[in-house]
Amino acid sequence: MSRRRLQVAFDTAGSRASGIGHVLRSLSLAERVRRTGARVTLVGSIASTPMASMSLPRTVAPPDVLVVDRPDTTGDLLRRRHERWPLARIVVLDYYGPAMDGIVAVVNLNEGRERTHRVRPAGYRLGLEYATLRRSFQERRRQRRTVPSRVRRIVVAFGGTDPSGWTAAAVEALRAVSATASIDVLSGRPLAARLSSGDARVTVHVSLRDPAALLQRSDLAVIGGGTMMIEAACLGLPAIIIPRTPEERVFARQFTRAGAVRLLQPRAAFPAGALRREAARLLDDRQARLRMRRAGRRLVDGRGAERVARLIVRAGGMAA
Repeated sequence: MSRRRLQVAFDTAGSRASGIGHVLRSLSLAERVRRTGARVTLVGSIASTPMASMSLPRTVAPPDVLVVDRPDTTGDLLRRRHERWPLARIVVLDYYGPAMDGIVAVVNLNEGRERTHRVRPAGYRLGLEYATLRRSFQERRRQRRTVPSRVRRIVVAFGGTDPSGWTAAAVEALRAVSATASIDVLSGRPLAARLSSGDARVTVHVSLRDPAALLQRSDLAVIGGGTMMIEAACLGLPAIIIPRTPEERVFARQFTRAGAVRLLQPRAAFPAGALRREAARLLDDRQARLRMRRAGRRLVDGRGAERVARLIVRAGGMAA
């Protein structure tokens, strides 16, 4: 008698406003889980994101394992999912709320937030070794990359819409610091129109699906404290981090302590002066950037997706 296929559903969400980091992570995990022979489907909708064409088949039968990876995960949401599929074993990514029925595994990356939130099911995992990145980052990580004596290429990213206007402010600050370095800006289409600087050194990449190649070619990043901070560390890209939320501020401290990033704390306004000073220090300090590169690669090894996929399959009672 043939063994029934494990049914794994991914409950993910994203939008131009909230970002698509959770969607990208779910798609990467889904690819790996599918390779084990499981049937992988989707709960929720990602139609409003640039990744809509990569969506998974919709869930039509009760799943054996429900993987919840959303920017809006709460205890109430998990309770509703358990009521809908009472037999499903729930695996949650980035959840710092109370324990509840149905949860068999929690994977958290933000050690700082974990100090005040205690969720400890049997399948609990904590740390950046579980950071889930796309396969392209593993491939780029294996490529040899030298650290130049002077920064030649800087990447800037603060979200596709960036309502705060930090992207433009960062570009302006960096243009004032260096007359030679090129600046690559990652943005969504609504933002791109506002970033036309007339400077040939500034290139705007609209809705770039996979930034791995661009990050691997860059010498310095100026970004927020979310998914791209993890991606930069994996590739050994030195980064100046300007957190956009309290959660990002806490998360970035892990990278700061490890020596992988330089952290700036925004106050009432974008810290343009602090960015100019920090960027000026790093532009010609090859040894500092080399230390940051090594620290980032030690912190994030790029194999987190494999570890989380095995955890998901084990939750379904199968050996990875």
